[in-house]
Amino acid sequence: MDMNSEANWQRPLFDDRLTPYIEIDAQRLEHNLQRMQKRANEAGVALRPHIKTHKSVWIARRQRELGAKGITVSKPSEGISFIRGGERDLLLAYPVVQAKSITELLRQAAYHCAKITLIADALHGVTAIAEAQRLQPDCELAVAIKVDVGLHRVGVNPDSDDALILAQALKKESLPFAGLVSHAGHAYGAGNLSAISVIAGQEAQLMQSLQHRLHEAGFNFCPVSVGSTPTALAAQVPPGIDEIRPGNYALLDLTACRLGLS
Repeated sequence: MDMNSEANWQRPLFDDRLTPYIEIDAQRLEHNLQRMQKRANEAGVALRPHIKTHKSVWIARRQRELGAKGITVSKPSEGISFIRGGERDLLLAYPVVQAKSITELLRQAAYHCAKITLIADALHGVTAIAEAQRLQPDCELAVAIKVDVGLHRVGVNPDSDDALILAQALKKESLPFAGLVSHAGHAYGAGNLSAISVIAGQEAQLMQSLQHRLHEAGFNFCPVSVGSTPTALAAQVPPGIDEIRPGNYALLDLTACRLGLS
């Protein structure tokens, strides 16, 4: 190699990118983002994308530019990063257990004038949220109830009275009720688009039945928020749904290819 030639001096001698790193097809990313926003718009529902797959402030900003009504995060530390990155409407998707786990998130939200929606699936979660809210009373805060629609990881049994008990506990603690939240994560284990569509229908039916029972109990404001990329792409958003929270759709992966979603 002639190191004295101009061409060789201009060529980098090493790649300074840290590994591992991810390389993204910008056109495919834009296609994916617009595709999901279009589905939400056509169904007349809000899109609150989950950012756990891309963890990118830039991608979240683009999702918001296209029409997203907020973001979903998996843990408080993600929420803090995205609040600092400019997001002002966040839902923390995992049920709160201890007040100390969300105190810094609420502090940052109050400082940056961001709205936080938390979720609960047990009375101790409501107690923890109320304790954290008393420590940070100037944070705009609401609480949704997490419903188990088949994944059996977290959430209340939709056939029990647990949701009503939690809604009453929120009212007693003067915590604004934000409705019902679910995640049909078991759709990732479905074998094909038809099976995913069935799961989406079952999720909607369970959520709407529980919503009706809460309406009868006097909780008239009870929006329904559902999540998962497979159910959002394999089936039309069922009537009666107010919000969808897919996340994987931004980048998709081999699972999406296996399910025929890409």
